[in-house]
Amino acid sequence: MKKTTKAVTAGIVGVIVATTSLAAWSGNDTDKLRDLDLANQVSMTAEQAIAIALADVPGRVVEAEIEQEGGSVIWEIEIVSTENERFEFEIDATDGRILEKELDND
Repeated sequence: MKKTTKAVTAGIVGVIVATTSLAAWSGNDTDKLRDLDLANQVSMTAEQAIAIALADVPGRVVEAEIEQEGGSVIWEIEIVSTENERFEFEIDATDGRILEKELDND
């Protein structure tokens, strides 16, 4: 049973990584270069930020972006929960703290 769980978890992480890569690389070339530069400034990967958000709200990742707000770099993660509610997270890209969690009713 534990081997099956680990295999399923590894498969889910692989899908998340592929989805995240596509979401993070949307936009024009200037945006891509800015995002890459920001991602290289921090130690936390998109996959780690996604894992933090999913631990708080299980569901499906629909968007992951790296942004700079003020002097901080954050990961913005959007999840549709298992109850079909849309949550937006802001996660500090240096220490993994959830800075904001918002239920998006729109």
